[in-house]
Amino acid sequence: MEVNLVLGPNLKASRRDTEALFRKHKIGLSKHGYYCTVIIGGDGTFLDSAIACKDKPILFIRKHAENINGASIEHGITASISFNELDSALTKLKRGEFKIVDELILELRYGGKSYYSAGDFFLERGPVKQAVRYHVKVSCDKGIFETYGISNGFVVTTPIGSTGYYAYVDIINRRQPHRIADGLGFAHILPTKVADTLNGKKEQYAIRRTFGPEAVIDVKLTRGIKQYLYGLDGVKDGMPIKEGTKLRFRTSKKKLMILKPNME
Repeated sequence: MEVNLVLGPNLKASRRDTEALFRKHKIGLSKHGYYCTVIIGGDGTFLDSAIACKDKPILFIRKHAENINGASIEHGITASISFNELDSALTKLKRGEFKIVDELILELRYGGKSYYSAGDFFLERGPVKQAVRYHVKVSCDKGIFETYGISNGFVVTTPIGSTGYYAYVDIINRRQPHRIADGLGFAHILPTKVADTLNGKKEQYAIRRTFGPEAVIDVKLTRGIKQYLYGLDGVKDGMPIKEGTKLRFRTSKKKLMILKPNME
């Protein structure tokens, strides 16, 4: 068996020692023709690496035994195994004692190109006083939902990314961060105004909404001086977005294939 190994920063062991553990189990390391990708690190390492590895199953090993990561991906989503359990996990991998669980991939259509994310895309204002204004139209199983927001920005998220900006309302109120069970989430970031309608009728105010996996979310930036779009492949510092820009979010036809122990 051969695997593609991705290591994040600040691991308990060196790359050399980690690779030796794979050799102990007679698991080869290769960038080509491998059975699966093993990602070892924090949430950021997983989210940054998963899309590039989406054509094969992915086993995510979190670098800490305790829950200290910001997005807490390990809670029922992907990383149920910590680094100190790697030895036993590799034994199970060799025995085929894992199942594949599909997770959604978020697709963004912007500027004639498609971008993909395992977690979320978000737009946020830069270092200016003016808030961002935008109109959102969601085609979903209930019909047409629309929201107009004046805020610091917005986020569109999958279940894997839903404890980031989507859950800040819970964090502020010292509650357990809310997770999306399935589908896509949309949240305003620190809004000063939100106006919602469903099929033309006024809806109750809400900072965040959840939609099914079939939803298509169209966003038009109606006013903004300096704002940036984050989550694009290979763009670490965000991409400047102009007033009048249109963005379309939907789930990709492809799914992430996540390896999880059979007993879960």
